[in-house]
Amino acid sequence: MDLIQHLAVIIENDSGPEPRRQPHSESQPHVVVNTIDSAIQAVRSGICFGWLPVYRIASYLNSGELVGLPLPLGGERSVRMFLVLKDVDSTSSEKNVLLGLLGANHELEVL
Repeated sequence: MDLIQHLAVIIENDSGPEPRRQPHSESQPHVVVNTIDSAIQAVRSGICFGWLPVYRIASYLNSGELVGLPLPLGGERSVRMFLVLKDVDSTSSEKNVLLGLLGANHELEVL
């Protein structure tokens, strides 16, 4: 609610059958971009704020060019990720490395 009056950058991906847009309040002023790099540039320009992946902006945070907002609630957003495997029983080292990088606890849900 603290940011509802401020311009937000929203990343929209319309490459699939159904366009995807970051969640935001429809009443909030926003500018739409289609890549994370464009969103980072918009925030760096000073015209807006945005929810950006920390690993992509770490150097800007470290240099002080960008500053994280100290929000009492909602200061972080989690993203749900899915890994689709053709062979769940595979002992592939590549699969295990990828699972580790994604933070998976190796408890796979088989659909």
